[in-house]
Amino acid sequence: MINVSIIIVSYNAVHFLPQCLDSVKNQTYKGRVKTVVIDTGNDGTETVVKQKYPWVYYIPYSKNDGFGKANNIGIKKYYDQTDYFLILNPDTKLASDNLEKMVSYLDKNSKVSVVSSKLILPDGKLDRGCKRGFPTPWKSMGRFLFLDRIFPRTKLFGGYNLTYLDEDGIHEVDSVKGAYMLVRKKAIDEVGMFDESFFMYGEDLDWCYRFKEKGWKIIYNSQSHCIHYQGISSGIKKNSHKLTKATKETKLRSIRAFHESMHIFYDKHYKKRYHPLVNKIVMASVNIKMEVALILAKVKS
Repeated sequence: MINVSIIIVSYNAVHFLPQCLDSVKNQTYKGRVKTVVIDTGNDGTETVVKQKYPWVYYIPYSKNDGFGKANNIGIKKYYDQTDYFLILNPDTKLASDNLEKMVSYLDKNSKVSVVSSKLILPDGKLDRGCKRGFPTPWKSMGRFLFLDRIFPRTKLFGGYNLTYLDEDGIHEVDSVKGAYMLVRKKAIDEVGMFDESFFMYGEDLDWCYRFKEKGWKIIYNSQSHCIHYQGISSGIKKNSHKLTKATKETKLRSIRAFHESMHIFYDKHYKKRYHPLVNKIVMASVNIKMEVALILAKVKS
């Protein structure tokens, strides 16, 4: 029987965590499932988990020194007892057949390291980050200039979020989103856990890149879905700005972390592949984008 461990890192998301855990409890999957919540905030998550969800293993972790590091704590907890790990955000809600469908797919496809179900935003639209290409300079330019919005069905400009792929299909992709990643433990044995140099954002891309380097496949599978409220902890996503309780300081830190992750990923995987002039242009573009985002966030606050 397949053992699944669900890792949920919660940072001040106590108002969304219950529906996430309820959806985990209501899964039709009949295999063994263990769930751990790593609490990196200070919003009463401990009380909620211990009183309402005694079947969940609770780990307090007040340092809040990174999404990847906190997930690694959960992975280590059940490493020797698990076949598949589900990295899951607290602001998600699984369809009842989600684990059943995704575990079955992973079990039948031995060359796949990671599978993501379809992630749907509260307004019913696709969370485009659940099927992604790697952010090469060209693909990133297509996104930042909105060319992927103008020409979404073309491979030339739609490579960042693979907008030319049918969202109702099953596709091999470059990367999926850290909000939902069902990961084969044997693949982790080969490439290691999350790179903890990423504080927040980018660690999912980096992990998928490393899996692909070793010949593993990454799959987007729409056979089941998961609702993702997106940005509840960071407070920097448009679709959740009315729902988030993130402070101004948290929002600004999240913006910096997002752009710093771009630097880390580029330096680690692309810098040696491109001309120094291209590298300078990329880094300058990221810095300008970050400064603009910080200014806009301060004005809105």
